[in-house]
Amino acid sequence: MTTFLADSTLRKLVKWLRIMGYDTVVHEGTADRVLLDRGAREDRVVLSRKKELARRQFRGTLLIVVSDRVNEQIDEIIQRLRLVPRREDFFTRCLTCNNLLEPVQRENVKDHVPPYVFKTQHVFVKCPYCGSIFWPGTHRERMTAILNRHNPTDRP
Repeated sequence: MTTFLADSTLRKLVKWLRIMGYDTVVHEGTADRVLLDRGAREDRVVLSRKKELARRQFRGTLLIVVSDRVNEQIDEIIQRLRLVPRREDFFTRCLTCNNLLEPVQRENVKDHVPPYVFKTQHVFVKCPYCGSIFWPGTHRERMTAILNRHNPTDRP
């Protein structure tokens, strides 16, 4: 599966790539030679909006994202890299820190989620690294609808 390294101007895109299950990290520094070197070292597709990077020699894959709107950026990445997002990978990564999520027993989250969420939800996953807890709520349905618009060949 394709992995990504994005410059810090693409945080919204990073979130959506993680929602789709792609291993995507943010480079906190400036988009320069250090970003490219890290992308090559970690064998990641480098994503940036900084057009000047395209003029530098780089032995990896660099994608200069043209659009400034996240929906168009998602389409751009999928089309230009010929990605085929897989539904089974959706919602498997932590949106905060990018680690893979793990199932967690409902009883173990009672004191860590709002009472209404605990009362209405029965499936929870947790990030083993940062401790973030996720559950399939109405936000997930909306996200899935958005993802389906970007990947019409993989509809349920």
